[in-house]
This record gives sequence, C-alpha cells and structure tokens, in this order.
Amino acid sequence: MRNAHAALRDSTRLYRNNVPQMMLWLPEEEAGQPKFEFEPEMVRLKAA
Repeated sequence: MRNAHAALRDSTRLYRNNVPQMMLWLPEEEAGQPKFEFEPEMVRLKAA
C-alpha cells in the first residue's frame, strides 16, 4: 500500500509539472477547458 501512495504522489507531481507546459502548445480556444478542469482534478488526486 505504501508503494501505491508513493506512485500516486510521484505521478501527481509529474502531472502538476507537465500538464501546464503541454497546454501552452494548444490554441487558446482548445486549452480553456483542460485548464479549467486541471486544478480540481489535482485536488481530487491529492485527497485520494
């Protein structure tokens, strides 16, 4: 179980670093919805 929590923490850190950078490459009209959904999803993952 400890390894599962460590893996989730590592993947969350990866997402928090990479996803905003990837959104910079999207046209503004395409990036709006993922930007809006990203932070609540990170909060949900952190609470898990």
